[in-house]
Amino acid sequence: MFILLFTVTSNNKRRKAASGEGGISKRKDGRVDAYLTIYDLDGPRVIRTTKKTKEEARRWLNEKRYQRDQGMLYSTDAQRITFGEYLDRWLKTIKSTVSRHAYIDYEGKVRLHLKPALGKVRLKDLTAMDLQNLYAPKTQAGASPRLVEYIHVTARKALEQAEAWELVRKNVARHAKPPKKRHSEKRVLDATHVARFLEAAQGDRFEALYIVALTTGMRRGELLGLKWEDLDLERGYLRIQRSLDTLYGPAVEKAPKRESAKRAIKLLPEAVEALEAHRRRQLKERLRAGPRWQERGYVFPSNKGTPMSGDNLRNRNFRSILEKANLPKLTFHELRHTFATLQLTIGQQPKVVQEILGHASITQTMNTYSHVIEGMQEEAAERLRDHLFEQK
Repeated sequence: MFILLFTVTSNNKRRKAASGEGGISKRKDGRVDAYLTIYDLDGPRVIRTTKKTKEEARRWLNEKRYQRDQGMLYSTDAQRITFGEYLDRWLKTIKSTVSRHAYIDYEGKVRLHLKPALGKVRLKDLTAMDLQNLYAPKTQAGASPRLVEYIHVTARKALEQAEAWELVRKNVARHAKPPKKRHSEKRVLDATHVARFLEAAQGDRFEALYIVALTTGMRRGELLGLKWEDLDLERGYLRIQRSLDTLYGPAVEKAPKRESAKRAIKLLPEAVEALEAHRRRQLKERLRAGPRWQERGYVFPSNKGTPMSGDNLRNRNFRSILEKANLPKLTFHELRHTFATLQLTIGQQPKVVQEILGHASITQTMNTYSHVIEGMQEEAAERLRDHLFEQK
């Protein structure tokens, strides 16, 4: 944030200075004040001086402006603060701006990895090599590339803010490289396994949830955040308006992070039928619960109508269905991968799959399911060969 300052002209009319450029003004005793906005750990502040002439004030202002823009003009606190102290302050500033589980993830990377290794290094002295020297030993000690990447992302975001606050000249994390992620194919169910899974889920309280998950690719939080008002069963559509975050505490409704995640999805007739049966079942459940039921409008709530915990769904329901179907222990998210893989395998256009999944870009879809798309390309090449060079 910049503070707007004002310059007094010779005819004593005030005019607004350019944002962040500072200014000069004439005093009643003939001397001239000069001002400039700089940044310290508590945000923007104004430094000022008084000179005998306007020319002296202008020279002072130009000099300080140059020092500020070159990263040479810091507060004493900014010169002295360590990387660890800065990270603590950064965490305080972002706590109200990110989701609960994102904050806890950042705090964990700071507390367990960044502060123990680099917390005593002065912020202004931190280098890309310091970060690189943190990443390499962790990888050699067996830490997964994914964990090291998250440590790097945390450092990069923190230093990005330090750069914006003009506490450092540049974000050195941009020049440090975490280890490359190993490509791992997603575990998915094939059509036969999907049939076995759904057969095992028949009659289950969340049977409709699993049918919707496997026919839409919705995320677990999106399914648990779904409300009856989001459904148009007559037309066979649902609209994703929110996600339910049940990690690390009480359930919290969150709006989708991106516009692409706020989407409408066409339902298969089987999914519509399952949801209609689920609604009838829920009405009976609500009557049985009586005053214990707390109506919140959720399609897939707990047995009291309150938000359903994602961990409870996984531990008390999903895993038992996998076991009943004699299937491997998948994560719930791998149902989403199953949907996308089946869609691509039957020839659905990647762009359509991207829109259904709510990915930010087609690149994300192509990268996530590159192994499936490569197989599709091989099949397309074989079909082209048969078409062009079929034997007479």
